[in-house]
Amino acid sequence: EPGFINFPQLCKNIIINDCTNDVVPLQIALSNKTTMEVFNYHNLIPGGAIHTLGKAVDFKGDPFEPVIKQMVLSFRVDDLIKQFQAPAPNHIKIDVDGIEFDVLRGAEDALGQPGFKSVILELEEGSKDAAEITDYLIARGLQFRSKHRFQLADEGSGLSNLYNYVFEKVAVAQHSD
Repeated sequence: EPGFINFPQLCKNIIINDCTNDVVPLQIALSNKTTMEVFNYHNLIPGGAIHTLGKAVDFKGDPFEPVIKQMVLSFRVDDLIKQFQAPAPNHIKIDVDGIEFDVLRGAEDALGQPGFKSVILELEEGSKDAAEITDYLIARGLQFRSKHRFQLADEGSGLSNLYNYVFEKVAVAQHSD
């Protein structure tokens, strides 16, 4: 979580849910490159959304005027694992308002690890990105399992096509000779 407003909330939730042995919070962004990048805040509300890394465009590709721009560290997942000798993730949840594919491209090695099990992404149903991401994940041995509608998405909100897509690693059958 790169946002200075949401990072403390993430840390509190990890503690409240007794996940300190399983979850390592990092105040960084994830993308397809390891660099310093501008993080655009859409608002300064704790739990707020539609903040973006790089260009100030929302999840639909529409530009917005950030209330604040801040430089943050951005890592490819694969570089983060390699540089810090971190364990590869078993599960990945991506909700990055428009750069989901960039994050996946930066995690290609992690997705191929034997212990990798699932990825959940917030995607707009019927979008070009959703189709491309689905094809990308299927090509890497994952299969679509389910989708769950964004809970705050009423019909007039403009969010009614947002779903959390769940993909799981396809189990490889063991043959005995």
